Amino acid sequence: MALIFLKLCIVVLNAVMAFRAFQSGTLTDRLLGAVLVIGLILFFTIPTSFSACWLMACAGVYLVSQVMTSARPLSRGLPILAGALAGVLCWAS
Repeated sequence: MALIFLKLCIVVLNAVMAFRAFQSGTLTDRLLGAVLVIGLILFFTIPTSFSACWLMACAGVYLVSQVMTSARPLSRGLPILAGALAGVLCWAS
């Protein structure tokens, strides 16, 4: 039950990050959103350790993007939480 909740949280957080990246409008953010969507597709289709590591790396890139654009600290918490949860899943599987 806890693993299902963990996977659900990872999917929701990464979907929100992809939505926000597409909404931003810049080319690099849209590319980041596309990579996040690819990561979510991988998360549903292949073993979870590779896809969880993929999503963890995407969360790191998203965090760098948030820091470089001087986003609010609350906005920086989204990729930190998503990356941490993906790291836990990557370590657990």
